[in-house]
Amino acid sequence: MPQASALENYQASLWADGSRLVKASPDPIRFLIQSDKRQVVLNEEVNLTITAQLLNITPNQLFYVPGSNAYTLKMILPPGFEQTGGDFTDYVVGNLSYATQPVLTYHIKGYFRSVTAGTSFRLLRSHGQANDQSLFAEKSAVTLETLAPGKTLSQQQKATAASSNPTDLTLYVVTSATDMGAARAAAAAYQGFLDYAACDAVSGWIVNTSDLSKSQEVDIYINGVKAATVMADQHRRDVAAAFGANDFNEYGYVWVIPDYYKSNTVLSISVRPADSSTDLSMSPQRTDVCPGTGKPPVTTPPATTTTVPPSTSTTAPSTPPTTTPPAPVTVTPPVTTTTGGALTMLAPTYNCTSGAITFNTSGGDGTTIRYRATGITGWTTDPNQYLDQGSRVNADTPPFTIYVEQSGKTITYTWSRQATCDGTAPAPTPPTTTPPAPVTVTPPVTTTTSGALTMLAPTYNCTSGAITFNTSGGDGTTIRYRATGITGWTTDPNQYLDQGSRVNADTPPFTIYVEQSGKTITYTWSRQATCDGTPPVPTPPTTTPPAPVTVTPPATGNGCAASISTISYLWDGGNNSISIQINASAGTPQIRLSGPTTVDWTNTNKIQNDIRFWALSNMNTGTYTLSVRQSGDQGNGCSFSFSVPSTGKQLYPVTDEGSGPVSGCTPPPAPTVSAEGETQVCNNSTVTLTAAGCTGTVLWSGGQSGSSISVNAAGTYTATCTVNGCVSAPSSQLTVTACPVSSGKKYERVLYVGNSITLHGGSPFFIVNDKNPKRGMAATSPDKDYVHLMSAKHQSLNPSVENRTLASWNMGGQLDEATGPYWEGQSTKNGIDLSRFDPVAAWKPDIIYIRLGENVTDWEINNPAQYQNRLKDLIDKLISQSPGAKVVLSTAVWDKPNYDAAIRAIGAERNYPIADFSNMWPNRLINGYYALNPSIYGDAGTDNHPDDDGMAHMADGLWNATPK
Repeated sequence: MPQASALENYQASLWADGSRLVKASPDPIRFLIQSDKRQVVLNEEVNLTITAQLLNITPNQLFYVPGSNAYTLKMILPPGFEQTGGDFTDYVVGNLSYATQPVLTYHIKGYFRSVTAGTSFRLLRSHGQANDQSLFAEKSAVTLETLAPGKTLSQQQKATAASSNPTDLTLYVVTSATDMGAARAAAAAYQGFLDYAACDAVSGWIVNTSDLSKSQEVDIYINGVKAATVMADQHRRDVAAAFGANDFNEYGYVWVIPDYYKSNTVLSISVRPADSSTDLSMSPQRTDVCPGTGKPPVTTPPATTTTVPPSTSTTAPSTPPTTTPPAPVTVTPPVTTTTGGALTMLAPTYNCTSGAITFNTSGGDGTTIRYRATGITGWTTDPNQYLDQGSRVNADTPPFTIYVEQSGKTITYTWSRQATCDGTAPAPTPPTTTPPAPVTVTPPVTTTTSGALTMLAPTYNCTSGAITFNTSGGDGTTIRYRATGITGWTTDPNQYLDQGSRVNADTPPFTIYVEQSGKTITYTWSRQATCDGTPPVPTPPTTTPPAPVTVTPPATGNGCAASISTISYLWDGGNNSISIQINASAGTPQIRLSGPTTVDWTNTNKIQNDIRFWALSNMNTGTYTLSVRQSGDQGNGCSFSFSVPSTGKQLYPVTDEGSGPVSGCTPPPAPTVSAEGETQVCNNSTVTLTAAGCTGTVLWSGGQSGSSISVNAAGTYTATCTVNGCVSAPSSQLTVTACPVSSGKKYERVLYVGNSITLHGGSPFFIVNDKNPKRGMAATSPDKDYVHLMSAKHQSLNPSVENRTLASWNMGGQLDEATGPYWEGQSTKNGIDLSRFDPVAAWKPDIIYIRLGENVTDWEINNPAQYQNRLKDLIDKLISQSPGAKVVLSTAVWDKPNYDAAIRAIGAERNYPIADFSNMWPNRLINGYYALNPSIYGDAGTDNHPDDDGMAHMADGLWNATPK
């Protein structure tokens, strides 16, 4: 009766305890969490194993939704738990099969800095293509209990057994041990920010206010696992000025995220002072979906294809199998660590099948040894770790640098998974990162420290893509390097070119920046010129299993993924922009554009149901090749050629512009567009646009969909119609104009309360005029930011109007002054000192624009009413000496739903007009309102801010909301 037993146990796990999250519909997979210990002390390592087992249940025993054998998992960690290793990450995807893969296991390693009784590890599951917006159901938990003084484990178990869920595990934590980690963290007075966290890099600043003369280390976590320890030694003169440090300013940290963390998933990034459990301000943050193949997602394949990791060839035995095959491949034997003599790092012991790795040493003084390897684990005393799935199988996994520390002395060892698993064991001394028969065009260069700092030709390996930045001269202080497309700011001269940059014939030259003691020099370097036509050694292009089915279609467009039904493009000659529309029943289509303007593989955006959309402005005209593939594929997809300028057309299924469509697709007529009433937006009004004559789906040029939409921004609008996957030509244009500047009220004193988008660099209470040309980030010139555009509108009505900003402390303002960022940072906390704003109130502004929100820690707004009161207190302070002053609110231009809700509530309560910018960020790849598509500044932190078009859009929205 094994099936009945499995079913009974499974049903018990579904309906056991209603106190936890509501269980999902019947599920063919059992999820369990197991611990290697039943009790631990603080700071003692514990190992959790998560098991996903496909139950042997027939359809007549339990009905479940087709596709339920694929899943996405998250783990909610209890407060005080520090994850140090393992191969589990949030949003990990799995796909189980009775025949090939009925069981998958994952691991979490870590320890407790502190513990709260009753908290728990909570395993959540969703469907196989879930993201951070999807619904999850709880599947298993490990509840924490403290072991009371004087009680044995058995006594404590009896005391808590009555309240425990029989399907879950209870872990007991002994609290008598001193929490040294927390004590160390409390000893220093840290302040800092996570300024920027995206798919490319992490940056911010940290200071120890007890000692401003030293740089501090930060620990960077990705998906709850420590990924790097970084020294904050970058120059931040703004931070130094804010804290009154005169002779030292190295407080900034920058860390470039390695590609092996990017696997078409969202990353959760947090930053803490080293060896601390407290996050910096604005931490954690979540990125967008990060394209990459570092950890190839396991998707539900067609019925004829089963995705199996390349290194696994097990079949289901009669009992549930483990994830380690019966015959593990261990390339190097276990090593017994000896003491005596100098500490030496030996070759790690690695299992090429399971990904288990053990760091081996010999010698040393017998004290504790710590290990760290970026991409494997942060600092830990446990030599036993795991490589994640991507690092186990990717053909271009870079070598790992393993750090070993004992008694303050650190040594390193470079180890290559490929060399180990190909049967070539590393040499006893640290191996090089170049493969056999490297093609090094220029010899290594030894840096000298006399004379002026000079950038020399880099050392480049045309086979492996390894590049070393070389310099001579300088003053002997730290040198930083940056090259867009290779790395952000770093002190490490040894980097890698990605696969595309190594092999593409049209890879553009790289500009390498070198900085020392505040002086920056540049060097332009060409991979093609260096390698002189030497092709790289072919490497496996994908991480897909053996015998992958990769279709490279002919130029006719045949061979697109089965889930993709149509591909079309539209050309807008007004701003030389192209939009790509793809109808796909599943997956996330990616596009690549080759031609006068080049875009590497990038994800499309889901607009509605099966419609995916992507757009790019300021393109060069000429002939282009568009390639389309699903994000889980690694081939070149299906490709099409077209030329612009043109009106646009459907590319797949192929249509013949001269004789009509082929392949059975007839594009519908373009819809007829019209506007209801006036086509002018003024005083926060809206215009309703309607598209008639479409029997399918209407998509508007601004990214909205539907036969009728409301707009409150000036611009030109068109619409297309999609019927059965066939897309029409664009409609005629509708032009919506802004309220004329000539009609409006004359204001005398205008105040803009904002942050770096309002003013980047300058004193907080800043007079806007020709003598003060600083601007909002990331406008290309002062006259292009929204404040200067708004000032010009006000000046056209009243030449004597005075415009001022209350904004950034960067480069001149003091941290204790009244600024927008000061209020943003304190708005979710107690103790806002509103008296700092008295000088601003005394200026008696007669209209105030509240343009805040981007620096607010949105998830900390857990009491909406309290937060609204704090925002109203700020407004009341600013207008306290100018009765009758007008107030205009605006939502944030980043994703801040809680802040935006507070703005809307106050606007409704007090009848304040609101400029709504909440749609800017979700549609940033379509609307062209940010400096990131394409990159304008080559700096991710700046590129995420509104560009000139975005600033103009903000100015139009604020002016439209201004009482006239």
